[in-house]
Amino acid sequence: MAALLLAVSTLSLAASTTNSLAWKNDRVSADVRDEELISLLEKIARQTGWQVFVEPGADHKASAKFKDYSSGDALRALLGDLNFSLVPQTNSSQCLFVFHTSMANATQRIAAKRGKPGAPRHVGNQLIVRFKSGAEAEKWAQLVGAKIIGRITNLNAYLLEFPDEDAMENARDQLTGNANVADVDYNYFVDPPEDVKGLQGSDAAPIKLQLKTPTDSGRIVVGLVDTAVQSLGPDLDKFLLKQISITGNSVVDPSQPSHGTSMAETILRSLEAATHGST
Repeated sequence: MAALLLAVSTLSLAASTTNSLAWKNDRVSADVRDEELISLLEKIARQTGWQVFVEPGADHKASAKFKDYSSGDALRALLGDLNFSLVPQTNSSQCLFVFHTSMANATQRIAAKRGKPGAPRHVGNQLIVRFKSGAEAEKWAQLVGAKIIGRITNLNAYLLEFPDEDAMENARDQLTGNANVADVDYNYFVDPPEDVKGLQGSDAAPIKLQLKTPTDSGRIVVGLVDTAVQSLGPDLDKFLLKQISITGNSVVDPSQPSHGTSMAETILRSLEAATHGST
């Protein structure tokens, strides 16, 4: 009996120390105890879609319990004595900077902590709407109570933001099937790719491809949805079309290839193998 009671007590203690964080739109509920700073920021990045940066060496264990706080109040409760700044961005998610000394020192990017596989997650108060030619996007945004916070003009695609999730769902019902709307969907979260890890001792031969003028039958275009692609050199850059960014200007570390650059090179190596270098 004593052993059974001990086991039950241990199980209860483990359950009581399980940290939880729920961030929906601008309302936050949390019950955390001694949550490490990096782990906490990973969860925040995943649930909010924000770009999160922290000052290297910053140390903090979060202990807080609250319900239905605003984002600002939640950050104050969770981050304790640390400073933070939430900075809006043009055509991209907000940036959260967490620091001891100054915001400029918050340079370490926090990758969103991946949750268990499940249904796709979307931003609770945003829709992506593609209007038909001639439709006035600003007018329709006003009619459904939204503001336009992003756009890809040549695709007639607009990112609409609503006061809350209920308003967004009502607008989605109104726009679905509307004669002026080509398509409407949620704005889904996309977890960033894992950090690129260099292959030590790699001695891959340079890619040798010769670009030929496409015939009358057209050309094959391979779409790469990824991070920004850096220059591959004057010969291989001829194979790249102009990049389209949906998150504004991208800052890429020039000292190492981005994930997009690595994938572009992989595609071109496959093309080289299939065509023996002549396209």
